Amino acid sequence: SDNENSVLALLKEVSKEMPEVEFVPKSSIEGDHQQNGLAEVAVREVKGQARVLRSHLESNYGRRMDPKEPILAWIVRHAANVINRGRIGPDGQTPEQRRVGKKWSRPTVVFGEQVFYRPPGDRPGGQDMRMQRGVYVGHHERTGAVLLLTPSGLARGAGITRLPEGDRFNNDFLEKCKGLPWD
Repeated sequence: SDNENSVLALLKEVSKEMPEVEFVPKSSIEGDHQQNGLAEVAVREVKGQARVLRSHLESNYGRRMDPKEPILAWIVRHAANVINRGRIGPDGQTPEQRRVGKKWSRPTVVFGEQVFYRPPGDRPGGQDMRMQRGVYVGHHERTGAVLLLTPSGLARGAGITRLPEGDRFNNDFLEKCKGLPWD
């Protein structure tokens, strides 16, 4: 632990609830970034990837994003997923491959790109299939469902189709969309 009050309180509560388990607290010196090495490196990498994603998003939409826009709440999560699914380690595998045993194979588009998505339950090619428009903010970590912002809130999709190039980054549609990771 880094001696943060919330972490220390959690350790104390867990040790009370589990008296049969001996907890040996290991703390790093406050402010000693070397002792928190791997965590510090991971935070730095995710922050860097998030900056790249935001820059690319603003370039695609041709404007600075307002900090209150819902899409910005998704950038850090997506940045971490990009690293986990795409960065190849010294063993030749991505963190995702090490976790699940196979390569990530879902179709991916640019963060913030507007797409047509197929709601879950609609069968491809079925008579009732209806594609809906949404803004891509990533894939769900466990289920692999496509996550999209829509005017009615966050939606999950079972498949996506890209729009023509000139229609992928429409500011009017983006401004109507809502949905936050914690909703």
